[in-house]
Amino acid sequence: MRNSDFLFTILILFCIVGTILFFTGYRDVDTSFNILNLKVNKIINPNIIIYDSNIFNNMEFDEVSLYLLGWKKLYVGYFLLLLSFIILIMLYIANRFKYWN
Repeated sequence: MRNSDFLFTILILFCIVGTILFFTGYRDVDTSFNILNLKVNKIINPNIIIYDSNIFNNMEFDEVSLYLLGWKKLYVGYFLLLLSFIILIMLYIANRFKYWN
């Protein structure tokens, strides 16, 4: 396996994992905003604690910890997508100037 093939495989892996983390993080942040919106507008009793079960790990989170978890997933997903784009640029430059065989 050539270096460019290995990096292209890593690029695809980072892109897939980054996209999944980015969208699940967005889902967690949006869900926590919706729960807080219901409590602030007095649609439900603010003393009631609503738990959301997470998609991948079978744990339950309240709205604040779900918000923080969502932002962590968003940051990691964004970092992986940015890293995959940088690897793509590196592969293009390397193939353009025939750096790797």
